[in-house]
Amino acid sequence: MKIKLILSTIICFFITFSAQAQDENVKYQEINGKHYKFYYYENDVIKAKESVLKAEDGTYSSLDFYEFYNKDGNLVFKGNKIRGRHIEYYPSGEKKIHGSVMNGEKQGRWSYYLKNKTIIKVEVYQAGELVETIKN
Repeated sequence: MKIKLILSTIICFFITFSAQAQDENVKYQEINGKHYKFYYYENDVIKAKESVLKAEDGTYSSLDFYEFYNKDGNLVFKGNKIRGRHIEYYPSGEKKIHGSVMNGEKQGRWSYYLKNKTIIKVEVYQAGELVETIKN
């Protein structure tokens, strides 16, 4: 359930950005053959990075990889809304949560960390359902 809430938040976040003026604090860039859309805070600090697909006519469409940053430019979330890795960070940059998503739901091992990098618990999921919790 939490992953669906996180995904809903991410979707709302990008809907909000889509409603803004096209050029306002948004830049497109190609890096190593891949296209990205960057969102910036007023002070030109990166706010978010989104993978995009560039069409032949020069328009862009969103893919499913995102990174979110706080106002200090520190990475706070990195993941994929449909499938792949999901990583959240403390504002100081240490890993907070690490897991995988499949079809928009938690899958496999999800590790939860303290700021000192100690794992406090591991949850195991199958198709979004919690099947085991291991606490340290």
